Amino acid sequence: MKHAPSYILLLGLALAGCRAPESVSPDDLRDTRVWQQGQWDAAGRRAQQQLDPDVRKEEMMCMDAALAVVAMDESPWEDGNTWPFTNGQVEGTASLSLQEGPLTLLLSREIHRQGDLGEIRERSISLPLEAVITVRNRQGRPMGTLTLQIEGEDGNADGWLGPEDRILTHFVGESAGLVLSGEAVLEQGEGRADAVFTAGGARIHHFSLQTRGLDLQRGTQEVSSSYWDETWRFTTFAAMADELHLQAEFPEGIHIRGWMESRRIFEALSALPPFPSQEQAESAVEQSAPGMHLSVFYEDDLSTPRSWITLRSAHILNAYDDFWTWEPAFLFSGGLTLSIDEFFNSIDFHSFVEDSRGFYYAWQLILPHLL
Repeated sequence: MKHAPSYILLLGLALAGCRAPESVSPDDLRDTRVWQQGQWDAAGRRAQQQLDPDVRKEEMMCMDAALAVVAMDESPWEDGNTWPFTNGQVEGTASLSLQEGPLTLLLSREIHRQGDLGEIRERSISLPLEAVITVRNRQGRPMGTLTLQIEGEDGNADGWLGPEDRILTHFVGESAGLVLSGEAVLEQGEGRADAVFTAGGARIHHFSLQTRGLDLQRGTQEVSSSYWDETWRFTTFAAMADELHLQAEFPEGIHIRGWMESRRIFEALSALPPFPSQEQAESAVEQSAPGMHLSVFYEDDLSTPRSWITLRSAHILNAYDDFWTWEPAFLFSGGLTLSIDEFFNSIDFHSFVEDSRGFYYAWQLILPHLL
């Protein structure tokens, strides 16, 4: 038993190790990746309780199929347009109600030249505008609607609306209790946008954006094609803000707040070639990441950030591609960074994002087409 003191010492150390978590302060615990993933996991479970995907399955499948067809239609939209859709599991129709007013908002001007012939094509919309897309299944039952309203105030009374005038956009997408709504306002040279996502009447997300130093000067780009003997020049309203201020709210008291030096980030990342090398990607991230000032807060405590949103380089390596790029990531107080996918992988919030991805993607496809 001459080794008994050693065994007792080891046992004491082991027991001390078992008691160690009790000495970790709540604040230290909240700074850890595991605790924060648990909070997002709880937020995802709460959101999933509201979503009930089995109840909404037919509606969402119809919305996805309908909007895919609508977004691919390049013909001019007119009041009364209808689009039949099917994906092998559901089928139905999407119909458009379109009302337009007397004011014209110029979106872009294209000058096409082929040989000695030239043509100017202007892309514009008339305001006030209200476009409503109604999706129905084969039996004619409504599956969901998308509504876009745009209003403008012609400050100089020239019959045209430009970046210097006030423009208000309001949109609502609804399907089986899921509602994505919001508005965007361009006024006095600055812009703001708010969006709310609700399920079953309960708010799931709320986003708010505000610009600082918004530049709305017209931009020009010229493209030539020797094969088609054609040259065209695009004149568009190029919008770029020095800063974007963000407030985002999620279930379980999770908040993301702060701002981004958007012009700095855009200029650094847009300079990357199509397939960057590791050195190029890391250099772009080194220039752009300091422009991210987004903090993550928990339990409705906005006094102390527990992690931050940043940018990091990423290696894309699969059977088809081998290049470097950038990606958003969580940064923790100890210096650990995890990509958004890594952080949300295998937790319920990731499932919620995947389940609602089609709804967001539909809007991403359809809004530029409406404009």
